[in-house]
Amino acid sequence: ARWDKTAGTHWGTGPISNILENINQLNTLVFQHAESVAKDLDPPYKTTDRGVVGDLDSRPGGITVVGEMDDLQPLLQPAGARGQSTALEEKRDLRQSIVAALYGDKLELRNSPAMTATEVNARRDETFRLISDVIGRIKTEIQDPALQFLFNTMLRMNAFLPMPEELRDADIDLIYTGPIACLSWVR
Repeated sequence: ARWDKTAGTHWGTGPISNILENINQLNTLVFQHAESVAKDLDPPYKTTDRGVVGDLDSRPGGITVVGEMDDLQPLLQPAGARGQSTALEEKRDLRQSIVAALYGDKLELRNSPAMTATEVNARRDETFRLISDVIGRIKTEIQDPALQFLFNTMLRMNAFLPMPEELRDADIDLIYTGPIACLSWVR
């Protein structure tokens, strides 16, 4: 479903379009961090053409036979704690920006032992106000058509008990129940 409608078109946009660059950057950073950790744990080696006699054994405690003692050396020095903490800090910042763009910080009800019932209701109403338009579009663009299709399919397959006479030509409206179903009064 669309998050926002764009005037003059049936295409919509959403918060993901605004933060797609951050998501891609976070994915790249996670991949690079995993690669960096793997290189720290099992670094690539450099040697001369005839420096290694046999195969390179990169297992923990593995032994590699070399022609001269200086023939086999790690190609890279480990990034160390400073490089790892910088990557972790950047990943945390990107995650926070993504959560904020998707209203994760606003939609989460923070529990506090001193919250009154009035405060709980006010926070819930604010949350519903934030998502009511989106929930309305999900209902009309996804749920209603899917349930109508399912109902019509089951009707054609005689999956229901015989329909009462008064419902044969009646229009059937879908009525949703549950906590989010009351969003229409919140706007």
